[in-house]
Amino acid sequence: MPFTISHIAIVLPLACRQRPFFSMTGLMIGAMVPDFFYFLLFDPYFDDGHEWWGIFVYDVPLALLLAFLYHEAAKPALIRYLPVWAAARLHYFRYFHWGSYFRKNYGVVILSVIAGTLTHFFLDAFTHGPGYFVQLFSFLQGDVMVFGSPMETWYLLQYLTSAVGLLLLFWFFLRLPRPFLPREVQGRHKPVFWLLMIVAASAILLFYRQQPHVFRKSIDYLAIVMGALFYGFFAVVLGQKLARL
Repeated sequence: MPFTISHIAIVLPLACRQRPFFSMTGLMIGAMVPDFFYFLLFDPYFDDGHEWWGIFVYDVPLALLLAFLYHEAAKPALIRYLPVWAAARLHYFRYFHWGSYFRKNYGVVILSVIAGTLTHFFLDAFTHGPGYFVQLFSFLQGDVMVFGSPMETWYLLQYLTSAVGLLLLFWFFLRLPRPFLPREVQGRHKPVFWLLMIVAASAILLFYRQQPHVFRKSIDYLAIVMGALFYGFFAVVLGQKLARL
């Protein structure tokens, strides 16, 4: 899928219900984590996270790191600086203590990460040229006409599943409870945070322009931009924490 976050949609049926043998965080991050190496390494050709052995060498360790980063650093910042309609829904999870939960349920979390990663592999098998199901079903290798131009069916599926996934995620997000917000969530300094993030991300992009694997094709450019935004976001969050020391 061109949009990594769309992979979460396939685990929503499991995440929507309280199940003691699944971790919502593990499922959702696991569904995305193989693609995160494109962003974090600024290398859209690093595919080891999409290998079966890469699940244990790369995907599970990175997913656990991302889970702690999200709950301990990203979530509080998002609640504080997202628009009120979005912050209100994330605020529902504000008092979930990830560290305590992980200590008691680390096996469930790890298995959920693996399950989420397998769903990522499953979808990619339909939506990438070398994918197992693309090679198995010849119709996925054929062309369809899109706005007067031929496009391979598996490639079209990338965009269709991405769009459907985003719509399902938005629908799921809107259904989350919306509690009363404290005053700090309704603050007036939200634009400053996002402006600083864009400045930090732009500085990172300027620095990495010299890398030989950067900016080869448009879709590669998107992966690099996502990586810069990721690092820019956490740079601002870290800067805020250091400023309070």
